[in-house]
Amino acid sequence: MGLLDSIKGLFGGTAEKATEAATKAAASASTVADKAKTSTAGITEQAKGAAGVAAATAGTAAGQAKEAVTGVADAHGDKVTGAVSSAHAFVSEKTGGKLDPVTGKVDELTTKAVGSLQSDSPATQAAATVADAAGTAADKVGDTAQKAADTVSDAASTVADAVDDAT
Repeated sequence: MGLLDSIKGLFGGTAEKATEAATKAAASASTVADKAKTSTAGITEQAKGAAGVAAATAGTAAGQAKEAVTGVADAHGDKVTGAVSSAHAFVSEKTGGKLDPVTGKVDELTTKAVGSLQSDSPATQAAATVADAAGTAADKVGDTAQKAADTVSDAASTVADAVDDAT
């Protein structure tokens, strides 16, 4: 006489009812685990798609902003620096050079600012680097989402297998 028979003997039909209920619960858990496993595939693809769209949007926006700023700086930068240089010369002449340290610094900073916005500047090269980094980050998000979905799917399979083994 085994342990199960001893339990049945002590509790009569209650043990059989408990075994039957546990079997039904295990079957339900197996079904839920299978559904969880199949549902993760769609989530992974959605996450990858969203990451791809985000990368493309960020790259496009960065590129458009860069082109707009560099276009204006390339086309009109000389006018801005020329106007500031002329103002510096005018103020210097009228004040006898008393404000040259201030107006000279404004002239210098304006020249640097315009230069940094032109198409061959380090700032515009940095904008391109940022756009590339956004694409790389989006790829990594997609990869991470895939790994997470795989982990959930593996866990669901493990649960389903355990339930099958238990029944």
